[in-house]
Amino acid sequence: ANPAYCQRNGFSLGELVGSSLRQEQHPDVPVALYDDMHHTVMRGETWYGRIKNQTRRKEPLWVQAEARPVMDHQGAVVRYIIIRDEITGEINDHKEISRLAEAYS
Repeated sequence: ANPAYCQRNGFSLGELVGSSLRQEQHPDVPVALYDDMHHTVMRGETWYGRIKNQTRRKEPLWVQAEARPVMDHQGAVVRYIIIRDEITGEINDHKEISRLAEAYS
């Protein structure tokens, strides 16, 4: 987590680092998505995907995520890191374009 992301989502750095991703989980997102991410990373593979999170104020916050395993010298996964880019604006723009295209069809 970085200060810009913390400011955007309303959670502090201390609340995010080392914590469960579920505190940001939007109710629309099935637990299976997080399970898939966890199982993929624990196999030593990188997981990529779009996730609909929510801010502390329960507002939708879309991210493009990449979860990568961190391995010890024997190749065992000891933890993982997630790199996220916010894409809420892109998602909202796409929805608006689709809505307008449908309205003028």
